[in-house]
Amino acid sequence: DELPPATEDTMDAKEEEPEVDPKKKPKSGKRRNRMKRTRQDLLDPDAEYFTDESDSSSSQSEVSNGSSMNSSWEEEDSLDAYPLDDDEEDLRRVSLPRTLQDCFAYLVAPDSDNLARDKQQAALMELARLVESKPFDLVDMTSTLVRVLLHLEDKFGLSVFAEKKWECLLAFGIHAPLDTCVQLVEEMKGGASLGTRVEALSIIAASAERLSVSPTLVPPSPQTKNIAATSAGSTSTRLKIALGLREDNIVKEVGGDVITTTSQATLSKTRRWRQPRVDPKTTTNKFGPIAAHTIYSLFALMASTKENSSIWGGSTGELFLSEFIKTLSIMVNCASTYPSHAVSALAIDLFELAWSFHDANSVEVRRSVLLAMATCMQ
Repeated sequence: DELPPATEDTMDAKEEEPEVDPKKKPKSGKRRNRMKRTRQDLLDPDAEYFTDESDSSSSQSEVSNGSSMNSSWEEEDSLDAYPLDDDEEDLRRVSLPRTLQDCFAYLVAPDSDNLARDKQQAALMELARLVESKPFDLVDMTSTLVRVLLHLEDKFGLSVFAEKKWECLLAFGIHAPLDTCVQLVEEMKGGASLGTRVEALSIIAASAERLSVSPTLVPPSPQTKNIAATSAGSTSTRLKIALGLREDNIVKEVGGDVITTTSQATLSKTRRWRQPRVDPKTTTNKFGPIAAHTIYSLFALMASTKENSSIWGGSTGELFLSEFIKTLSIMVNCASTYPSHAVSALAIDLFELAWSFHDANSVEVRRSVLLAMATCMQ
């Protein structure tokens, strides 16, 4: 039998038929079913199903979350730290006063008020700072607050009462000196006690020293402290030998052992260089322009009350007189650096007043007279 000729269709069909490997055996139906079951068992029906789009979106979200976290950390690093100092104002029973009128209301609070102690303490703690800020009502409230502070008593046993009271009165004397001095002089004219009058004089003297920047209040400079050491180091060797001040070898016995040390004069044989010149610092005497008004207000006090025995009589009068003359001496001394012809007139008047008490029976009065005369002779 002859085979039919091969056509194009039969040739394509042969090419499309897969080649069968004779070594491989065909899979039976049971085995195929078993493999399908195992594949179905391996798949978890509750597991999330991800596609290519979901994978790309999740990766982008992770990148964006990472960048946002980094940016948030950078922002936190750039932020300033919170201050650790807490004034605990929210825990106070009484809010801090904000104005001078608030301080006045706190200081005159009645004793029946349950918060009177806290109010007094808050006013004393904040009043000096408020006065230094120079509020608009400083001139109007100075005389009232000075009178209240001068006669204020420590009814509640505050540990900082005396210190804060002095700071408040001194703040008024520095920032409102004329009004403070006038009010203190008026308080000394009345029936005030000796301690109150002496305290008023102390406030006036301390205010004058602070306004004039007295040398007694300026701390000594390091150059002033080392004057003795500098002079000793600059002394020549011949002079030290002549005066017997040179000690080349110092022999000491410590714990039975003899130790020989060389003195500093022998070691310091290097050339000494001159220190650089420092320009002097000048300060303005703020007490000078008001010196005449404040000093003559005290003279007027003495002239108007010289017949009052409760002020100038007896032992209390002698003590007050000595403090009075000392205060005038301090004020004239503070005004001496101010370039004015009134300073010489003030010194002359103080000298005449002091000389009138040179033969007083009280030792304190005579001592204050000597101080006043020495001040006027400068």
